[in-house]
Amino acid sequence: MAIITFDSIKNKLQRFSPRFEQNLFLLFLSSQIKTIGINLLGTFGIVFFYEKLDKSILFLLIYYLLSSLLYVFWAPINGKIVCKIGLKKSIIIGSILFALLNISYILFDYNLFWAIVSSTILAIISRGFYWMPYHIYFASFTNKDRRGFQISIIKDVVTIINIFLPFIAGLFIEKSGFNIIFIISVFLHLISIIPLLKMDDIKVEYSFNYLESFKKIFSKEFWHDSILFFLEGAESTFSVILWPLLMFLILKGNYQELGIISSCIVLFTIILNIILGKMADKQDKKKMVKTGALLYSAGWIMKMFSYTGFQVFLSSLYHNMADSLMRVPYDTYWYEQDFKKGRYIDEYVILREATIHAGRSLTIVMSMLLINNLGFDMRETFVIGALAFLLLGFFIDKKSILVKNDG
Repeated sequence: MAIITFDSIKNKLQRFSPRFEQNLFLLFLSSQIKTIGINLLGTFGIVFFYEKLDKSILFLLIYYLLSSLLYVFWAPINGKIVCKIGLKKSIIIGSILFALLNISYILFDYNLFWAIVSSTILAIISRGFYWMPYHIYFASFTNKDRRGFQISIIKDVVTIINIFLPFIAGLFIEKSGFNIIFIISVFLHLISIIPLLKMDDIKVEYSFNYLESFKKIFSKEFWHDSILFFLEGAESTFSVILWPLLMFLILKGNYQELGIISSCIVLFTIILNIILGKMADKQDKKKMVKTGALLYSAGWIMKMFSYTGFQVFLSSLYHNMADSLMRVPYDTYWYEQDFKKGRYIDEYVILREATIHAGRSLTIVMSMLLINNLGFDMRETFVIGALAFLLLGFFIDKKSILVKNDG
């Protein structure tokens, strides 16, 4: 049997793209190991917090609101710290903090208050220490002429990995509970550090002061992108929090069935992506993003009327198809913006992250008011997610911002 090494995997990837540089490969390898650790919990994470927080949608939303809102104010401080200690050390520290975050989830079985406090703090800090350096590294290491293709490689691998994870996680949780998932994730986050040790460091300097960081969000230079990122964050309230919870409730708390359906959704999404990918090569990328945003918006209306496992499968499959139309060219755009910012690349990444979580915070508050005070059904709040992506499609078309995607 052949021995699999970092170099052998890298050489195979370079056959797809000769420009897949060593630093990008190391970042890619580390992020895929980390992705397994994150996605192993995946949809079930929302279910875990829902059950530990007295099966209260209000408490669940408050928990996520704390994390997102505090991160908005933490992001500029985090930027200063990361730039001072260096990107390489920061992303390694971030991986360690993600491991500790999974350990903090085990505390929910013993002390709810300290579990909420520790997991919220660790979620905020680990997010900042890991994802800010990651995005700067990715924008710096990818080739501007092949960025779309390189993004598509990473997303395809992530999708393939996700075929099996929900099914496996569902089996583990059904038989042994959540703690086994947390322990496996801890080891995966720590293992993901190994490729990072061989990666080059990049020196950056965060040049904005604290108040200036927030003023820049509304500046003439950044305001258009702020709107896009705010809307992206607004939609994430529903895709990350409320939809996974609704799926679980529709399936009447069956972890194994939730895992099987989630795995089937990913598998059929890959098949559709292959078909759409061949069509997309001949299509205008800007039109793809606009069309994808409109179709994605309609997907939230479909999900409002999902009441059975089969309807969950169909609506999710449709939604993933629409997301596939827009995601690679959209992500290529903002990585291209990172690259264009030059010495302000770190500031751009931090402002983006802060704006996304500001958008999520606002829609969490809106959802809380609609559900808890006005008596709305959870699924009726999906209209906000639909409107967010309708507006996102409008602003993309309005400014014609998309760069050429060579994927």
